[in-house]
Amino acid sequence: MSLDNPSTGTRPDLSAILLTADSFEPIRKAVRALATQTASDRIELIIVCPAEESLGLVREEVTSFHSVRVLGTGPITNTSKARVAGIHLARAPVVALAEDHAYPEPGWAEALIEAHKQPWAGVGATFINANPGIVSWVALVVDYGRWIDPVKSGVVDDIAGHNSSWKRSLLLEYGPRLEFMLP
Repeated sequence: MSLDNPSTGTRPDLSAILLTADSFEPIRKAVRALATQTASDRIELIIVCPAEESLGLVREEVTSFHSVRVLGTGPITNTSKARVAGIHLARAPVVALAEDHAYPEPGWAEALIEAHKQPWAGVGATFINANPGIVSWVALVVDYGRWIDPVKSGVVDDIAGHNSSWKRSLLLEYGPRLEFMLP
């Protein structure tokens, strides 16, 4: 399924890839956060799900995007494989690997698009905790400790695998190895 905004007439600048193991509901909050991006009209939203027919996409929630593409892959038992399928479907030169429980600030996409005008292969973000409970803090520190705000921006040797962005052409150069390199 593809929903293109007829007023654009251009390719998107960033493809945000979201996975859902069943329906639209688990990714609804993340889609809303992406829809409020200052550059939402430059984002191609790619939803990878088991089946297009059972996604239950709420079209009113995706009208601000450049375009929306839905890819049914069968049961998602391997998230890396599903992300690679989304990367192959993407039309933007930059792909962002989004998560259903991460809600980027409104300037996130615009900052990534601008940063990718530089020669960086990947661009990461800093993280804040929107769920201040102890379990949430432990999970955040264990998974994203190096990237918790405040973090000095600049060149680093590693970025988070999730909630990161990459030049699509460079990812595709890895061919079949890419699946084993992604989280």
